[in-house]
Amino acid sequence: MRPDVVLFGEMLPVEQLRYAQDLSEGCDLFIVLGSSLQVSPANWFPMEAKNTGAQLVIVNLQGTPFDDIADVVISGNIDEILEQVGSKLSSS
Repeated sequence: MRPDVVLFGEMLPVEQLRYAQDLSEGCDLFIVLGSSLQVSPANWFPMEAKNTGAQLVIVNLQGTPFDDIADVVISGNIDEILEQVGSKLSSS
């Protein structure tokens, strides 16, 4: 039996790629969580969003090639950062 996943080196489904591109081009805010942004095609989508006017936020432990174009870069442990955001949202 084969799991319903795409393994490294395999082609991604064209329909899902097109859908992700459409969403990227139509969003106002694109948030990247925990990605080095070094693997295609996943690293295409933040640039698509930015090119169509979206704000780009990157949250990652280490720097990425997109940090220079991001509107906000948050460096740190994602679990801790999301916990802080969640606690601030629940207290407001």
